[in-house]
Amino acid sequence: MADDGMERFACPTPDAVGRYRCVDDHVLCDGFIDCPNAEDENRSACMFYKTVSIFIYAALRVFYTLPNIANSRGDSTLFD
Repeated sequence: MADDGMERFACPTPDAVGRYRCVDDHVLCDGFIDCPNAEDENRSACMFYKTVSIFIYAALRVFYTLPNIANSRGDSTLFD
């Protein structure tokens, strides 16, 4: 994670002058080429990335919601 809190990913191939680019996670699989060889738009990788991202987002929502549900029912000892 970068200092600004953004997740960044390194493109696997260097650009024309030999530098490796890092791209923000929100530009992966967005339909616009950001890596020199378009690796950030690879169909197979994007299918995996989008599926995993959706699963992780859903799991995090449940994880952060459970303590609130427990507290509202008086079961706060479960999450202390």
